[in-house]
Amino acid sequence: MLHLIVFSSSHLLTLFLHSYYILLHRPLQHIYCYLALPIQIAYHTGMRAGEVCGLTWDDIDFENQVLYVRRSMYYDKDLKTWELKVPKNGKPRAIDFGDSLAHILSIAKHEQQRNKKIYGDLYQNQFYHTTEIRGKSHCQIYTDYNESYIKNSTRFCHGIHVDDIDSNVSLSPLTFVCTKPDGELLTTQTLKWCNKVVQKNLPEISHFHFHCLRHTYASTLVLNGANIKDVQSLLGHSDIKITLNTYSHVTEKSRKKAVNIFENAISDKIG
Repeated sequence: MLHLIVFSSSHLLTLFLHSYYILLHRPLQHIYCYLALPIQIAYHTGMRAGEVCGLTWDDIDFENQVLYVRRSMYYDKDLKTWELKVPKNGKPRAIDFGDSLAHILSIAKHEQQRNKKIYGDLYQNQFYHTTEIRGKSHCQIYTDYNESYIKNSTRFCHGIHVDDIDSNVSLSPLTFVCTKPDGELLTTQTLKWCNKVVQKNLPEISHFHFHCLRHTYASTLVLNGANIKDVQSLLGHSDIKITLNTYSHVTEKSRKKAVNIFENAISDKIG
């Protein structure tokens, strides 16, 4: 049986505080903790790492508290470029979220707008363009950045520079939710680095990896009586068998909980 690691709220808080501490000791960073945001999004929605990185502000409906998973970020090893593709099961999906995440996202959006003003021309803006290479469609990420700033600092640019595309080609803007304060792209590679930091510095969650947050989300839903079909939809599983097989240990606990509910109900009637 697959062993899934599930974290409590206290573990999550510990993780937030630790990433906060790390960032306070890095140059050109301020108190906004860029690692905490993707962790909180994954914890509250069960999204995969690539899906969290590919999330844009246009995907979030604050009024109805729904976000739409339309794309996933990945690295093309052959082309050596960061690109976007459809989610794992090939279909976009909608995920409802509560007041807790709504508050977190609202603060993050305000902070990002503030950072754009602070960094001015040094802020990295992201774009995308879909092209066909060797008979395959590629949605590639482009970045408009200040070259001297990148060269003379510890910053990185993960997207293709906008100057490296034909002037006749138009680029479409992207406003990613998860970025560093200067707009630098947050990638799945960044989240892998986060895994290593947590594993090294937090013994109580030394087995942490980003996907654990997805397991925690799903297990919490099932244990608290959520319909397994709804869980499948929220996780984006193509087949309900995947959901049932992955969380079979949780559904067993849920069944026992249901039996206890029944026993308590008939005991009250008999008594």
